[in-house]
Amino acid sequence: MVGRHFDAKNKIVSKLTRCSIDALKQHFRDELSK
Repeated sequence: MVGRHFDAKNKIVSKLTRCSIDALKQHFRDELSK
């Protein structure tokens, strides 16, 4: 969809919930930083 609906200049925003943060920690802890 890049180029059709948005490009590299557009911001992409995601709503983080406690549940999604916990899932990130569980699956990607080694790749996350504070």
